[in-house]
This record gives sequence, structure tokens and C-alpha cells, in this order.
Amino acid sequence: MISLRQVRWVSVLTTVILAASATAAAADPPDPPGGGATTGPSTGRPDGGDKPSGVRPDQRQRLLGKDWQRSEDRMWTTMGDATGFHVLVAEARTGYTWRTAASLSIQGVETDQWIGNVCVTASGRRAVVVYAPRTYTNRSDLFDRGGFTAVVDLVSGAVTDLPVRTTLAYFNPACGAGETAVLTQGGDGDLGRTRVMTVATETGALGRRIEVPGQLTSAIPTSAGIVAADSGALVRLDDDGTRHVVAPATGVPFHLTAASGGGVVFLDRTGDQSTVRRLARIPGRG
Repeated sequence: MISLRQVRWVSVLTTVILAASATAAAADPPDPPGGGATTGPSTGRPDGGDKPSGVRPDQRQRLLGKDWQRSEDRMWTTMGDATGFHVLVAEARTGYTWRTAASLSIQGVETDQWIGNVCVTASGRRAVVVYAPRTYTNRSDLFDRGGFTAVVDLVSGAVTDLPVRTTLAYFNPACGAGETAVLTQGGDGDLGRTRVMTVATETGALGRRIEVPGQLTSAIPTSAGIVAADSGALVRLDDDGTRHVVAPATGVPFHLTAASGGGVVFLDRTGDQSTVRRLARIPGRG
């Protein structure tokens, strides 16, 4: 079975990959002093420059179409530096001019770079963010369940800090086909279990914390409950942590995505090849 230790550095790489695609998602360690430090929206370039970026006004009609001012399309990306982990957005109605929706950091924590993972809900309005100093990847407990977690409103810039620390693994957080996300706390290495929970992004309310023995990865919310990747199977979780196999797999499924019809799309790897598979309906519930 793939170990979370093997994907520590993949989490950093995945952040870069997600950012690029958007522009063309147990016991807690003690909290450091202070709380989340955030800033609201500001206009600027994703690279931190002062000159606004986007489609030039005289080219918007030609490049974006006649109704671009009424479009609700939104792009997003992230970047991290010593001042924080920044969530940036660009809306079609502004000619895709980039602005900073929020900058996340923790008062009293110093680092040369903040890193993180993000997923965006189906409405495109809310981002769930897990962020931390990059040095947290060097300690297993901090990597597994040390990431600071928040919900960012991509329109208003409002930040809701969540009272939970979660994994920096590439699959956390995970958004579904609605406004609910799943958060994961790793712990199989030192605690012998994995903990997952939902978060209602509109309110920031956390659902029941479900503990399962051993390791689970890539947990996502579906209409049938939480579905996750196990060794050789896709499983659905009961509230008491009971696993139910909903689809066999040749390895450990990855890149799970909740489909709008209630199913799940995932990748299944055999040797050097990966196959895209779709489970149209999750049996047993829903």
C-alpha cells in the first residue's frame, strides 16, 4: 500500500499543478500562539507585482465574447511566500484581472515559505484551504495533522478559520459536487488510524469525526456519504468507521472526484498505466 510518507513532496508539486491548471483541493499537535492573519481582496498580479494583470480592455470584446461582462466564470490559483499562502482569483467580468482573495498565515509563526492545498466547491464561490510552513513536511506528525485549515469566500474575501488541523497530503482537502468538503487527519504511522470529517463550507460547521483503523486516502464527500481509497478498493464509510467496498481496484485508487449524478470518478493504476474508472452509483446508501 502506498504510504503517506511517499507523497509528502508530492503535496508541494500538486499545489503547483493545480495552480497551473486553474490559470490556462486523530490527535492534533499543539497550536502555536496567535491566530490566522488574513487580508481581504486586493488587485494585483499573481507574481506579486504592482501592475494589474488581465485581458486588456480594448481586447475583451474580441477575446472574451460579447457577454463577458455578465459571465460568472472565475479562475483561481495559489502562491506562497514568506508572508503567507495567497489565494488569488480572476473573474471574467473584470477581464480576468487577478486579485488576492485572501492571504493566510499564523501570527507568531515564521517561515521562508507557506505552502498548501486548495479545493473549490461546486458553486465556485468557496475555497477550502490547508496551509502551513513548508518545514512542516519534515515532521511526520505535522505533515499528517498539522496543517491549518480555513474556508475562504472567493467573492468577499471573508475567511473562516476551522478549529482543526489536517494533513498536508496532496488529496486534502477534497470538495464534492455541492458545498460540502472532506478533511483528513493522517495517523496510521503513529496512532494506527485515520480520521476524516466533513465541513459545511457555508457555515464552517464540522461534521462528526470518523475514525478508521489503518490508512485511508483521498476521502471525498458524496450523496451516499464519505468515499475513500483503500488498498485494492474504493470504500464507503459509515459514521462508526465501518468500511464497505463499493468498487474493487488493482491498486490504491487516487484522484477521486465526486460526479454530479452521485457517482465517483477515479484513477486506478496497474504498473505504469492508469485507467480512468467511473462508478455510476454508490451501492448501499443514497
